[in-house]
Amino acid sequence: MTFYAGGPGSGKTTWGIRLLRTLGRYNAACSVHSNDLCDDAANKLGATCRNSRVARAYRHERMLRALTGQLEYSQVVPSTMSSQYSQAQRQVIRTVTDIEDTARQENPLARADSLVSLALSIAKNNPDFDEFNALRTSARKTDEELSRLTIEANRLLAYALVQVNILVGTPVALGSIARASKLEHKDLGRWNPHIIFMDETGRMPESQFYIPMAFFKPTWVIAAGDTQQFKPMSKSMDLNGERETGFNLRSIIAKVQTEQLLGRPIDQQPDPAYDDEIKHIDEAQTIAQFEVGHETQTQTNRKENVDQDWETETDSLD
Repeated sequence: MTFYAGGPGSGKTTWGIRLLRTLGRYNAACSVHSNDLCDDAANKLGATCRNSRVARAYRHERMLRALTGQLEYSQVVPSTMSSQYSQAQRQVIRTVTDIEDTARQENPLARADSLVSLALSIAKNNPDFDEFNALRTSARKTDEELSRLTIEANRLLAYALVQVNILVGTPVALGSIARASKLEHKDLGRWNPHIIFMDETGRMPESQFYIPMAFFKPTWVIAAGDTQQFKPMSKSMDLNGERETGFNLRSIIAKVQTEQLLGRPIDQQPDPAYDDEIKHIDEAQTIAQFEVGHETQTQTNRKENVDQDWETETDSLD
């Protein structure tokens, strides 16, 4: 695992894109914490990595909805502001525009380079997916037909995935793809990146940072970011008495609990590009799986505590 730290404009993202361009036949995953930044990364990689197939990935469930016809997309003409509009009307237009932009960023059908668009283009000219095309264009589907369509959509998505060299998505999106047991090609197996490049790590919660490497099996993980952006974000959020003393900051990569993720090894090795004390990716993956599992269990405990508090509150009202 390698960390690359630097301030704004220091060339972290450019260096990462150039690195991915040199991979050739090796697969890679690029992850940023937001859909907007993932779109920007996919645009840059698509323009730079001419010899690689770059695909924008979304959450597995959302891509299935798009492939099975449960999610649609139509290009909306942006609303124009007029001096005749009142202040309230302009605010409504801005709000609607923001909602449309958010929906577009989360819609797998909105981009020509998305994994869903690639899958649909493959199915259009491949007789092996005639059943998928027939079921998808059917006006009304029975439960049995929808189940068959979902199976075919997963098979098509797995077929498209193994043709991708660079996959771009949020940590949650990449994790959902890695965990989807049905996304396995019958001949080529599961898609797996040799390298995972995590950009803007200084703005990413640690619980998200570990998701891709917890479920993929990469050979090398590179994290790039600005050490001056945020403080540590990995916090224990359970209600087992820890709120009395504040949030419990838990350091995953190093023993230091008060420094930020990217800043922890700086005192040991001041070079802007450095290897962390975790030397083996297997060790990092073990820690990642523990961290993601702990975060999931913490959320479950928190939900159970909230449900219990709600039941106690409603009982007192009765």
